[in-house]
Amino acid sequence: MKKILEELWHGNLCPEIECRKSSKEEADLRKELAELHESLYATLNDEQKAILEKFDDRSAKLTDISEREIFIYSFRFGARFVTEVMRRDDLQ
Repeated sequence: MKKILEELWHGNLCPEIECRKSSKEEADLRKELAELHESLYATLNDEQKAILEKFDDRSAKLTDISEREIFIYSFRFGARFVTEVMRRDDLQ
């Protein structure tokens, strides 16, 4: 455990970055979405562009909140899992 805590302390571990390593399928989908977004953006007037930019901002914020909550839940679940596995009273 000390090694993991030291690695976190020194900034050598970043669960958010490690978790975000994308597969080829994800990378391809991100690229396609970016291309579609650019195509749509090019067709909009200034007012519509402002709305789309606001939509993108709110969508990114919602994604950030969701990912944070999933991380917290998963971390707590993992801690409960380890605690239960390590309890001696269950070994009878």
